[in-house]
Amino acid sequence: MSHVRPRETLLALDVPWMISPSVPGLHCKSWENGDTHVSVNISILAGVDPRHKSCGAVSRVVMQFARGQWVKMSPAAGDGSAFPVELYDQSKLPMTDVEIDDYSTRFNALWSSSQRCPDPGIYEIHNSRWLLETGAAKFGCKHYVIDGHDAYAEVLAPSVKWSYVSNEDPRANNSDRL
Repeated sequence: MSHVRPRETLLALDVPWMISPSVPGLHCKSWENGDTHVSVNISILAGVDPRHKSCGAVSRVVMQFARGQWVKMSPAAGDGSAFPVELYDQSKLPMTDVEIDDYSTRFNALWSSSQRCPDPGIYEIHNSRWLLETGAAKFGCKHYVIDGHDAYAEVLAPSVKWSYVSNEDPRANNSDRL
């Protein structure tokens, strides 16, 4: 009897912002025996965060992956999303069943009502092969994917936390002063 592995499944992280699909700027820095930091340009829906007055206001976030020792960065897989989402089960993403004509209206309505972006461009992958192959699961790690404009990053880490940063903040581009 053969064992069939469940398909890898994308789950959107619960955040009030969206990684900008039109502005490149994914930066990744990892420390030996330490954390991995990823910074990206983001868009914010007006009214979700009082610091951002206009729809589509762009800022940056830095995500800190605690003990994120497993890191991969890859160039865009195609013309749409940098990350090849079509290779994964997307049934847990909230907007997968929406017709293209209604997508923008429904997306913004869901984002506005929940104060959380329905598809922010940062995911956790359940049933991750990479997590099993590396043995990182025994350390309590999860598989995260950050979908940038021209590249995407994957990190295995037990947790992630994020903070807004201005473009002038040295953490915005993961400079050595981070």
